[in-house]
Amino acid sequence: MKLFNTIHDALEAHLPQVADETDRQEALVYLRGLKTVLATTVEESNVIKFEDHFVQRRIDRAVSKKRQRQLAAARDCVQPYGINEFGDAVNACDDIDCVFPF
Repeated sequence: MKLFNTIHDALEAHLPQVADETDRQEALVYLRGLKTVLATTVEESNVIKFEDHFVQRRIDRAVSKKRQRQLAAARDCVQPYGINEFGDAVNACDDIDCVFPF
């Protein structure tokens, strides 16, 4: 990251001296890219330590709950699977063979 910081600072210092507009625009593209890279990197002090058992359990529980909600929403979306002879929606769990498939 030190190299990116050094290149960023050098390019930013050199940019006001660029006279040609096309060269200036090209340098701005590189400068914006470096700013993006520097903005998306994380310092070591801000990183969550996954070795911490309690933090890992909380993350696992949150992911599990999110997945359960997504599965429930998908099930609710596709549960009505047909229409009976009267034009009513028929759900999978309304059928006796669904509950007892034998």
